[in-house]
Amino acid sequence: MQPGPRSSRGNSTRHSRRPSSTGGTDRPLGVTIICGLGILGILVSFLPIFQLLGIGGVAATIALFLFGLNIAHLVVIIGLLNMSATALTWAYVFYGIGLLFDLIMFNLIGVLVSGIILFYLASVSHKFT
Repeated sequence: MQPGPRSSRGNSTRHSRRPSSTGGTDRPLGVTIICGLGILGILVSFLPIFQLLGIGGVAATIALFLFGLNIAHLVVIIGLLNMSATALTWAYVFYGIGLLFDLIMFNLIGVLVSGIILFYLASVSHKFT
C-alpha cells in the first residue's frame, strides 16, 4: 500500500463537525432574542424597584420581593442561553404567570407577547438538554 494524502477515514468526515459560533450550543435565534429582550426588561425594571426602596415601609418590602423576582428571571434567562431544560421549565412558569396577570389586567398586547413566547419556547423545547 502506498501512503497517500487521504486519511484512513476518507474525506467524507473532514467537515462534518464544526464548532458553532455560539460557543458549542445550537441555540435558536429566537431564544437569543427572547433572552436579549428579557435582559433589557430586567435592567429597565430596576429603576422603579429602587424608587420603591427609597419610599421605605411596605413599599420597600414589595421592592425587595420584586428585586428577588428580577434576579430569578435573570437566572432563568442565563439558563435559556445555555439551553438548559430546567431553565425552560422555569421560563414556562414565569411567562405563564405573566400571561395570567396580563389576562387579569386585560392587557391584550401583554397576552399576545407572553403567548407567542410560550408557543415559541414549546416549539423549540426539543433542543433543550
